[in-house]
Amino acid sequence: MKTDNALSPIQEFPDYFASEEGEVYSMKPITRNAKPPTEPRLLKKYLVSKKGTQYFGVHLCRNGKVFNKRISVLMLETFISPRPRGMYACHGIKGSLVDTLDNLRWQTPKQNTADTYRDGTICRGERNGMTKLTKLKVLKIKERLAKKELQCLIAKTYNISPSTISDIYRKKSWGWL
Repeated sequence: MKTDNALSPIQEFPDYFASEEGEVYSMKPITRNAKPPTEPRLLKKYLVSKKGTQYFGVHLCRNGKVFNKRISVLMLETFISPRPRGMYACHGIKGSLVDTLDNLRWQTPKQNTADTYRDGTICRGERNGMTKLTKLKVLKIKERLAKKELQCLIAKTYNISPSTISDIYRKKSWGWL
């Protein structure tokens, strides 16, 4: 169990504390009629997948209302500063599932996107859950485009829109291949 010295209070949520190791603790009673715990109780994390990225969150209560909070944001707001305007809570090279203070920082959206390229976690191509195409299919489409086949015929073959074929041709999508 963590000692009180290793925990810092979470400003917006009385009775909750965070550790630099990325853990969140509560001193709230489990039920309304229960006594408050004598030691901080470790909260369970839950996994969230959003736009191809996974991260951890916790449920915190204030004034009878439950809030879903990203652990990375709680860590930075507790130990570094309130969120600067326009900044994101970003993870370092240890990945988005490591919420230790040494793996977190405030960054601009542009810097955050650069991190996804650095880490190989950019949600493009086959990693995008909405795509109908694979790398192999796109390479075949590019071969057909090089042979000057009609885009509408290629689109019918793959059951996709002609605008998708046009985007591939103009390197607006799948341009890294």
